Amino acid sequence: MSDNYSLAKQRFQNLWRRFGHDSELYQQYHKIILNYTKQGIIEVKTEATDNELKRLVYYVPHQAVRKEGRLTSKTRIIFDAGSHQNNELSLNDCLWPGIN
Repeated sequence: MSDNYSLAKQRFQNLWRRFGHDSELYQQYHKIILNYTKQGIIEVKTEATDNELKRLVYYVPHQAVRKEGRLTSKTRIIFDAGSHQNNELSLNDCLWPGIN
């Protein structure tokens, strides 16, 4: 597994462009992200410490999925731990799949 910052950044830039065309999607997405932060599901990371800079970091790309006909939440966030650089492992590849 290698540093996937450039891949995750590209995915985020694509998502950001999508928000530029759809402000409602941005508002829904922002609300979900704030909720995930409050619940401790995700954390805000501003600067890395020296110790963290020495470790491998994997950024999990994410995107919005919308289902207009839903009565409850029409938008949800999908995290893509299967994303990877060419000829590299993804986070999913490195995790134990568990017992089925």
